[in-house]
Amino acid sequence: MKKYFALAAFCGFSLFGGASHAATLTYDGTAHGFRTVHFDASPVTPRFNPALAGGFLMSDSARQFVAYCLDITKQLLSSADYVETDTPWSFNPLGTSVARVQSIFDANYAAVDTAAESAALQIALWNVIYDTDWDLTAGAFQAHSDDASVNAFAATFLANAQGYTGPKAYDLTFYEATGNPRSQSLVTMSPVPVPAAGLLLLSALGAGAAMARRRKRS
Repeated sequence: MKKYFALAAFCGFSLFGGASHAATLTYDGTAHGFRTVHFDASPVTPRFNPALAGGFLMSDSARQFVAYCLDITKQLLSSADYVETDTPWSFNPLGTSVARVQSIFDANYAAVDTAAESAALQIALWNVIYDTDWDLTAGAFQAHSDDASVNAFAATFLANAQGYTGPKAYDLTFYEATGNPRSQSLVTMSPVPVPAAGLLLLSALGAGAAMARRRKRS
């Protein structure tokens, strides 16, 4: 029997497409901490309002990882079945919003290591899937936190993502919840591996630096 996670936290992603892989995911706690968020406007009905926003620590049978919510209509179960998908979601296709989600992570995730920043990233993710703009104070989706720093970080993250032209920094994995009742659907990320040529270059640079240090000492 699945148990409900009582906190008003959210997650979301996935659709049954591409090479799917089933997994049971367990909630292990907060990644950096939560902050309270109020939904001021939304095209869907939030399961909780206000809610707690921030990254989750999740685990499967092999690893633990950080995940974020992209479905505010459901609550997170402490343990639930999921399927990986390349085309989120079956219940609410994200379409071009997937590219916007990618830009949020590529432009900002490396800097996220506090509760306020994690909550801000979560709000920014909700904005890019429930709206077409890059502004939390206008449009179909609007939200704010009781913590002013969260609002400021979220505005910065959205602006960074809107203007991002750099390379892909993270591979995203979308987990769509299955079963009834259905848990929140999630997205997780992993750094894009450095190409083999890049590793050789880094090794060469490291070797060169070591040789230079030895010359200075001799």
